Amino acid sequence: MKKFHLSRFAMVWPLFVQLLSSSSAESQTASLQRVPNYVGSVVCSASEFITANTVEDIQTAVRKALDTKLSLKVRSIAKSRSYSPAICPEEGGIVLNVEPLKEILSIDSERRTVSVQPGVRIGDLQAKLSDANLAFPVTPDYNGVSIAGAMGAGAHNSSLQIPTAVGDWVEEIKLVDGKGEIQVLSGERLNAARVHLGLLGIIFELKLKVVPQFKLERRSVKMSDSLLAAEGIPMARQYAYAKLHWFPMQKTFIMEALKQVPLSTPGNSYNNSWTTPAIAGVLKNFSLPIDVLNSNKALQCAVEAVRVKTWASSYAAVDSPSENPVGLSQNMIGGSCAEGTCAWDRGIKSRTIEAAFAAKDFPAWVEDVKELINRRPGCFPLLGIYLRFSAPSSSYIGQAAGQETVMFEIHMPQTQRPTLESSSEVYDEIIQLTLGKYQGRPHWGKNTQPYFNQLGSEQFPKWEDFKALQATLDPQGVFENSFWKAIGARQISPATANCGVTRQCFCSQDSDCGTNAQCESGVLFTEAKICVKR
Repeated sequence: MKKFHLSRFAMVWPLFVQLLSSSSAESQTASLQRVPNYVGSVVCSASEFITANTVEDIQTAVRKALDTKLSLKVRSIAKSRSYSPAICPEEGGIVLNVEPLKEILSIDSERRTVSVQPGVRIGDLQAKLSDANLAFPVTPDYNGVSIAGAMGAGAHNSSLQIPTAVGDWVEEIKLVDGKGEIQVLSGERLNAARVHLGLLGIIFELKLKVVPQFKLERRSVKMSDSLLAAEGIPMARQYAYAKLHWFPMQKTFIMEALKQVPLSTPGNSYNNSWTTPAIAGVLKNFSLPIDVLNSNKALQCAVEAVRVKTWASSYAAVDSPSENPVGLSQNMIGGSCAEGTCAWDRGIKSRTIEAAFAAKDFPAWVEDVKELINRRPGCFPLLGIYLRFSAPSSSYIGQAAGQETVMFEIHMPQTQRPTLESSSEVYDEIIQLTLGKYQGRPHWGKNTQPYFNQLGSEQFPKWEDFKALQATLDPQGVFENSFWKAIGARQISPATANCGVTRQCFCSQDSDCGTNAQCESGVLFTEAKICVKR
């Protein structure tokens, strides 16, 4: 009988441990639930997906996360409408769904307030308020979002006459904090929480300010962009709501504005932009599959030129002139689509980037973007560079925190697999220019991780005050995740294969950009690092 040598056992033991560890990790990964956002562009890996029907259920879930030392993130609809990694817990954490909490609890017409649970869809809230001759004045473009989710990510409309984020119109928050205890936020704590990213607690009730119902009349004008820098903001300031679509290659911008008119004005028109969405409209009108539109810049620019020339209203005129339709406020400032009929239900996807900057910098920013496109042409065939606005907000980390603000957004049709779209190098330089030169504030519900990683007091003067409240309400970091930790570490995302294509990094080498592309500095903002097709 051969002797078993301990030295041989010592040699194979590390390999045995590695195999066991690998098997355990694979088993754990296999047991995790995939929890996607509504288009599958962000997928959370959770050990549990828990649905809460009561406040007590929320407290139980938070205490479970504390006991098991797991990260917890909340959703107020089953599939989040956010594009941002902010929605996910740490891998293997808990996703808490509070969608069943969707009651409109009370409407106080005299004080003009309404109390709601977090899962209430804004469109449903508006319909109920309208029955009481009231309105919520800052419905986002898409009203199928939940009130708490829209607030948490800073969803907004567009006006220079009022603060435009959903959270700006909250008067009180009731939540379960990171210790499982109930808190009521008002005053400065409320200001800190107006945009909260789910980092302060799990909301179970909100009190909102509302206004008397009113009607809006749509106005539209197409102008040379030689006037944009000087006239864009003064023009927007004249109207209750105003948005601009800028097409630099066509040297044109289009203002879409809504003027408040007396409630007695005839008209029952409504916003139909989601039943005839821009992406589907472009593809239908030009019979172009997305991969073709993304592969050829000349074709993309031709589509943009036709779109500008044939620009039409995104409103269905009812009992009012088609050129200036009139309707109730909630039907004009936002719209929706029935489940199963939306563009994303048809497999149409888009990549969206958005950032905000101080309105005082608008003229300089416009001239920079013009110069960038003079040096490197790029086209915007869907909505152009979509410009929206806000009066100053009292929020701590909202896009309009403390200043009159311009928000710009770029929508790109996206293939099923990430790709470098036509003009993507222009889109990416514009946002890096905005973040770097103009201390831009990325929209919390859009963009990918690299756009957030250098945020701090430079962009948000009350950043440390927000973090102080977070530490008070969540001392164990139950609601933190990798997204927030990367920001706190001011961490540049590590490079992975094709990370510049998936936008998980700002490229540093050609291999980050996949095949047939290379990593280059920006042509105007040379600090930018962007992937450029060869």
